[in-house]
Amino acid sequence: MKRLVLFLLVIIGASFSIPSLRERIAPRVQPLWASVRGTAAPKVRDALGPVYRWIAVREVRTIVEDLERYEAAGQRLPRPNGFEKFLDNRSYSLIDGRDPWGTPYMMLLRRDSIIVLSSGPDLESGTADDIRGAAPRR
Repeated sequence: MKRLVLFLLVIIGASFSIPSLRERIAPRVQPLWASVRGTAAPKVRDALGPVYRWIAVREVRTIVEDLERYEAAGQRLPRPNGFEKFLDNRSYSLIDGRDPWGTPYMMLLRRDSIIVLSSGPDLESGTADDIRGAAPRR
């Protein structure tokens, strides 16, 4: 069984790395790949759910801590409508200021607190699966 898996991996690797072989195989593989992607994608997304949540919690925490330091240094915090641009200028996340599910992080500024939110896996804000980080303002 191990030899079969190894053999298949070598064949797959060769088919993707050798251009002439890739051109000959692509028309036959495309329908199969689309089918696998269609059925496997939801399962992979579900399996990665805890990892995505962990990443989002860490990113939210890091963003909140940096906003605290930013304000403590006497710099003006970004306005909520300019928050995505603010994040683009830094490297908090793997997806340009977006959470692991691809939605933008949001910021709420209150008189007494800074709040950073991720919509979570359901992609809707204001639901139970949202990820939230907060810090008191000075």
